[in-house]
Amino acid sequence: MNENGNVTIIDGVKTLKDILPPDGMPVYALFVGKFPIRESVEAGHYYQGKMGQEFWNMLKQYGIIEDKVGYILHQEYEDDDFPRYGFGLTDVVKRPGVSGQKLNPDYVAKGYDRLKRLIKERDVKIVVFLYKEVLKEILCVKDFWVEGDTIERGFDKSNYKMFFNKAEVFVFPGMGRQRNKSEEQCFMRQLKDRIDELNKKESGCNV
Repeated sequence: MNENGNVTIIDGVKTLKDILPPDGMPVYALFVGKFPIRESVEAGHYYQGKMGQEFWNMLKQYGIIEDKVGYILHQEYEDDDFPRYGFGLTDVVKRPGVSGQKLNPDYVAKGYDRLKRLIKERDVKIVVFLYKEVLKEILCVKDFWVEGDTIERGFDKSNYKMFFNKAEVFVFPGMGRQRNKSEEQCFMRQLKDRIDELNKKESGCNV
């Protein structure tokens, strides 16, 4: 266990704490996962499993975060640098799980309430769901889902932002076996462009 990592205790369970920019700094994008996997909790850092590394690599590939030799050598971790970009990290369920594990509806409902408070308190601009099934779980548990609705990857076109304090909703392109390269390039560039726009607006530059 990396005791200097982002570990905390919630309801008596060791898990990963939320990562956010310091109070007063903008939160351009809050990346929301399903739950921390056990490998990540043991490492003390987000997304240390095989698919998690794919997530970090995609952010680097599209220039959303920079690449550093320290990441390769595990002398530095991507999540420690996240706040300086104006990014945050959290999970819908804060209890550790294993890949493929189903979400407990009660935990999802509580997780949504916590997520919505966090978005409001920090005025989050974009909520990035790493898995579209997690967004669907939230919508179903809270009775927001309407039969026939669909969730598309990329920026939401169904006005789901009304359920997230009007923050923009972005669903991450598929990873692993779901990966579609042309779709990925389109949506990741959209995300990068939108973050750049927010950054320029905050710094007082013309967009």
